[in-house]
Amino acid sequence: MIDPKNRAARPLLARAASMLLLLALALAITPAPAAAQAEAEQDDLASMKADWQSRYRRLLTRQDELRAEIELRKQLYANANRRMYRGSVRQGQRDRMLEAETELAEIATKIESFMVDARRAGAYPGWLYEVEDEVAEARRNAPAAVAPDGPEDDEDDGGRNPLYDSDDDEDE
Repeated sequence: MIDPKNRAARPLLARAASMLLLLALALAITPAPAAAQAEAEQDDLASMKADWQSRYRRLLTRQDELRAEIELRKQLYANANRRMYRGSVRQGQRDRMLEAETELAEIATKIESFMVDARRAGAYPGWLYEVEDEVAEARRNAPAAVAPDGPEDDEDDGGRNPLYDSDDDEDE
């Protein structure tokens, strides 16, 4: 053991004490910022993931809505043709269908550019695959869109003109 009263040993004791103090400070300071930094990085990744996923989910949902809209308008247009409607009823369905097709093409372009932007920004591909799986599951569980035949059509008339269709023909 070193005697603190010895003048020659005092510098050695001072160095040892300062080394212990520095070591204690290093151990006390180092883990806290590393843990805080790791936690901050996790929070940043989580918020980045939520942002990219919500944006991608909106695009895919809109794409599905437009596809359903197009199918519905095609059915309504076919019903209008079958019923021999003229003018605005039939043309309105066609116009809305063409607008939806144009917007669907724009959404497809946005999705392609979105994928490139996400990769460049550092979004992991798995984040986007999770959203695709969610949307595909929602698509499987969603009811199919069926075109309404209109208020006058309570039963199937086989495409016959309602003006010339009578209930008497069914009895024959």
